[in-house]
Amino acid sequence: MMTNRIKLLLLIVFLLSIFLRFYSLSRNSLWVDEIITLNLSEQKIANIISDRLNEGFTPAYFVLMQSWVFVFGKSEYALRFLSAFFGVLAIPLFFYLVMKILDAKTALFSSFLLALSEVHLWQSQNARMYEITFFFIIFSLLFFWQLLKRDSKSCWCAYALTTLIALSMHYLSILSTLSQWLFLIFFCKKLGLGKRKLIALLALQTSLMVLFALLILRYPGAGVLSWLPPLSLKTIEQYFIRLSPMWHVPLQNIFHYNLLLCYGIAILAVTKLLKDKRILETGFLIILFIIPHVILIIVSLVKTPVFGPTRYLIFTTIPLYIFIAYGLLSIKNTFNKKLWIGVFISLSLYSAVHYLKTETRDPWRKVANYLQNSRQKNELVFLYPDFDWSKLPFDYYFKNNNYTGITDIYQIKANSPGIWIVISHQDKLKRHTLNKLCESRFKERFFYVEKKEFICQEEEDFHSILLLHYWDA
Repeated sequence: MMTNRIKLLLLIVFLLSIFLRFYSLSRNSLWVDEIITLNLSEQKIANIISDRLNEGFTPAYFVLMQSWVFVFGKSEYALRFLSAFFGVLAIPLFFYLVMKILDAKTALFSSFLLALSEVHLWQSQNARMYEITFFFIIFSLLFFWQLLKRDSKSCWCAYALTTLIALSMHYLSILSTLSQWLFLIFFCKKLGLGKRKLIALLALQTSLMVLFALLILRYPGAGVLSWLPPLSLKTIEQYFIRLSPMWHVPLQNIFHYNLLLCYGIAILAVTKLLKDKRILETGFLIILFIIPHVILIIVSLVKTPVFGPTRYLIFTTIPLYIFIAYGLLSIKNTFNKKLWIGVFISLSLYSAVHYLKTETRDPWRKVANYLQNSRQKNELVFLYPDFDWSKLPFDYYFKNNNYTGITDIYQIKANSPGIWIVISHQDKLKRHTLNKLCESRFKERFFYVEKKEFICQEEEDFHSILLLHYWDA
């Protein structure tokens, strides 16, 4: 039952999600994936579709962004606005889904966890398709659940449409549809849908999955993520920490208590749901969480690494946050319940504040501004390495583009009054090694040297940028 108190609290959670997602939306520099979004949005639709399919991606988001950029421009705020907008809309939609599956209190608290979730804040401020995909997967799951309860043409059409949109936004949405398909197979008797309806629903899901599998797999780039390291236990551990509603917490490096707390409470929720004979709800949520992870882990072990970035399976936060909320609310002792709810709220708030205060992308804007303000006439600029992940964002911010890209430090010709060397996408040890190499090469040629490091505190995909300046008196 949705009381006036729950409605008021939901409104507060909704307003909080607006603030968190739109606060300093352009605070961080654009990173390479966002620049790719921008570059594609400036092309013709036919070229966008061809490029994305050849790379093994679905093109719908980039086609949408073409119209968006044409109308609203290509500033950081404009590029990220759609992700933030759909990230906000996901909150009440998620509440409604959970209320349909379980109850209003669980829906409210799980929506609160979603509003504060660092991984969702990150993707809501990222000009990519992941948060929009998440929104449409929630919609798809909502209509799927309603179809299990009642039969109507509007539900069938809405389910087919939202599933189609989710699949067209990101190909790994197929794992959400596959999870629903398996749920129908495993629980067909208990659902009591009737043979005709069950076959129709399975046929619809199968058709959508086969259509997109054939569309994507016929292209050579499908599923190829060559930049990912081989799968390891540490990769898996870090992944599930990032997926939780409290990614960064105090003292987490000593022992990963956030991991133990979140998944411990989730297991408690599963036992409580089974005890309450909520078999269908439990089975549905467990399959939605486990199947996508198991499939990507198996593919990573036997073929090519695809497991690691949380954004690919961001929809699995749906069952996780539901389990955490239900587990906390199911604690019988009133004092213990309030204590643990307070702990989760405090740690989730800490994680959200940490995100808002942290440099979470490569700080290209700062680097370019510093160069443009400090560089003297006739001084040369070198970018190392000259790959897309460095070149694309540097081009966006370093307006005059008067630099030379290099793939080896020895390519630098010190034939000017001064040189600037921009070193990116190298770990701390590699940056130190490159710094020493530059010192040995240029210490006799130049009298003065300056070293400045632009720090990025993100652990996944991003690196600090080292700026070296050598010049004569």
